[in-house]
Amino acid sequence: MSTLPERLEASCIPRIRNGADVLGADLQPNEAFLLFRVDGRATIAQLATLAGIEEEEARELIARLASVGLLEVELASGERPREAPPSPLPTEPEGPTPLSRIVEEVGGAYDPGELYEDVQIPIPRRKQILDAFYTFEKLDHYEVLGIDDSADKKAVKSAYFALSKTFHTDTLYGKELGTYKQKMDVVFKRITQAYNVLSKPAMREEYDAYLRSVKGTRAARAAIDAALGIGGPQAPPISATPKPAPAKPSPPPVRPAAPPPAAAPPSSEEARRRARELYARKLSSTRNAPTRPPPSGAPSMPPAQAPTPPPPRDASQVARDLQRALVSVSQHTGGVSQARRLAQDAKRAEEKGDLVTAANAFRLAKELEPDDREVDAGLQRVSAALRVQMLPEFEKQAAYEERNGDHAAAAISWQRVAAGKPDDPISHGAAARCLRRSGGELKLQQQLARRASELAPNDVELRVLLGQIYLEAEMPLNARRELDAAAKLDPNDETVKKLLAELKQKLR
Repeated sequence: MSTLPERLEASCIPRIRNGADVLGADLQPNEAFLLFRVDGRATIAQLATLAGIEEEEARELIARLASVGLLEVELASGERPREAPPSPLPTEPEGPTPLSRIVEEVGGAYDPGELYEDVQIPIPRRKQILDAFYTFEKLDHYEVLGIDDSADKKAVKSAYFALSKTFHTDTLYGKELGTYKQKMDVVFKRITQAYNVLSKPAMREEYDAYLRSVKGTRAARAAIDAALGIGGPQAPPISATPKPAPAKPSPPPVRPAAPPPAAAPPSSEEARRRARELYARKLSSTRNAPTRPPPSGAPSMPPAQAPTPPPPRDASQVARDLQRALVSVSQHTGGVSQARRLAQDAKRAEEKGDLVTAANAFRLAKELEPDDREVDAGLQRVSAALRVQMLPEFEKQAAYEERNGDHAAAAISWQRVAAGKPDDPISHGAAARCLRRSGGELKLQQQLARRASELAPNDVELRVLLGQIYLEAEMPLNARRELDAAAKLDPNDETVKKLLAELKQKLR
């Protein structure tokens, strides 16, 4: 249980708890940046100034760090606070909780204008649909259904049918749904997918093993991805359902105020935690507070005023704030920056053979000092060793993701494997294939497929894959070179014949 005053005032003084495993904690950059400012003397207000953030944000971060046992807080007078319940700030939910917040809390996952489309769906239910549509990719199967991972088959089935009453379009038969119909179809497919996996013992056992692997390698993946510059932390869910391009909603008959511009979707782990908590609350509300359809012919009306999310901070301003904070902190620590202290901790962990702790200490140091060459060299060195150590887990994750149609996640997992096996054509080819299927960057597709083809020049499938990528990149001469090589290797390959015929038409 964390030790917190009933109210975190700006004059409160946080300090690192004795025995707290700071380097082993799963910290986000903003949490780490503030945590390493804590010296047991600075107040919350002073820490906010050092970190270049608002006091309210500093209070939230400190409450979060205290709730996971890294900090304790005392009053400025030195009085020890009474034991208090953990902070009510968002943490990993243990299950569905009552609906009490709206989607703006997780960063404005959708344009508020979508809420005001002229459709015959009550506003509360629209929020449920939009929230599910824009957050389901961040959730695992259990979170989608709003159940615990120990739920039995009966509970899985009950959750599925309860959600069907909200997200199946048949429950709104004869109503004008507009773009919500497409969104409901996508959400219902995702719910059905979760149900199909969790209701079958063999599939559920395989999925549970995958989840354990993903959660067990989270810290290692964060450090490795930072070193490689590839995708961020991957969410556990497996979803083969493609998300359709959002259609522009039709304007409502009355709009009292123009909606604010859409905020960027949440990207940090804290935002993901809030998304999961919010979604769990939404699921609970679908079971406990069913909505009624509006009277016939009476479209739902928007609220009088759309909430205005705070404007995003300019990236250059954030960078300047961070730099000022680092300079200020170095003045209080005898000229030794926190990044340097982290780098020293990383080296000690590396010497002990603790590659995960070492890699993440270097990662956090790089967040603080992105241009420090020694820190970057340490991160690259340790992450390279860590990639080799984690190869078996990464290969299992990549294979599972591709087999179950989650090509975006599989592309990143296969890149991790390829980085650990630079002379392996299979992982390079798989990364390129999954990246292509998920609509990933063409240039990266080319690099991966070209490397795979160089490693296995007599592999027809790899030649064809590279040829297809060149075709999509509007590089017909390169495509013909690869497809001609494939035709020589296998003159009877029907796919090669078809592609060459299409290419011949293009070159006329």
